[in-house]
Amino acid sequence: MHVISADHVFGFNEFVTRLTFVPPPPNLFLEIGGVFSSNRENGGGITSGENSRKVIDGDDHTKFLADLQGELWMRFELKTPAVSSVYTLTSANDANERDPKAWTYEGSMDGTNWVELDRRSNFFFEERYQQKVFRCTNTVAYKFYRVVITELRNSGTFQLAEFTINKTK
Repeated sequence: MHVISADHVFGFNEFVTRLTFVPPPPNLFLEIGGVFSSNRENGGGITSGENSRKVIDGDDHTKFLADLQGELWMRFELKTPAVSSVYTLTSANDANERDPKAWTYEGSMDGTNWVELDRRSNFFFEERYQQKVFRCTNTVAYKFYRVVITELRNSGTFQLAEFTINKTK
């Protein structure tokens, strides 16, 4: 006889999260506003069909595509500081070898000095157009947040459908 606790979840963590999607809290960039920037841009420029702004357009069927060139960061400067302990990344439509595999999530008061809030490595999206919600223990209201992509699955070209920073629940 096996005794199972009342809050037991059947299955394995990764398997359960694929079947049970819990939406992230509100998107701070939409709620507060601010400025988005990236240290890389699509080869076709800011007006191209796969420019950096596509990663914040709210449409998981568009994407940001650019060369990694060592590392690529995407940054939000909020109008007013806020606490974010949640962020999301959404895989793009094709070529899983272009997916982020390793990155850090960071916060800053001034946009120059960064504090690491979360670090991921050996991460793999299981599907296309898949939103993943990442949580960390941040309790500080930063004005700047960024994700710094340091490694891709198996390519020199980066792609991502969406990136959000989210309110702490």
